[in-house]
Amino acid sequence: MNLAQSTYKNDYDVFVSHCMEQPAVLFRTRFSRCCGLLYFVACRVLGTEQGAEDVVQNCWLTASCNPPYFETEGAFRSWLVRILFDEALAARNRAAHERRELNRSDSALAERDLPEIVTRECFARQMSR
Repeated sequence: MNLAQSTYKNDYDVFVSHCMEQPAVLFRTRFSRCCGLLYFVACRVLGTEQGAEDVVQNCWLTASCNPPYFETEGAFRSWLVRILFDEALAARNRAAHERRELNRSDSALAERDLPEIVTRECFARQMSR
């Protein structure tokens, strides 16, 4: 370990011990360090940037309700990524469900709006004659 790493480690330990008295400050600081990674993961899971910010915000809300203390930054980051992954999958599933519902309602409307001779039942009747 070189001098720079040693100084950083000592400064970080001082920072963490100071923040132990104020866990909200430590949580905010750690979360802000992970935002880029969380946004990247959200974009990859959703397949698009649309909705990624909402997923990161939902991750923040879920994680900030009762944040546990983690000794290492890596454990904290892994915990956040797991929360974000669950949020992103839920958002993706909601979007897929909404698309299916929209397609179902569109096809039902299309069948109602068409003249009777074009509907499937009518076509089947015409073919059976």
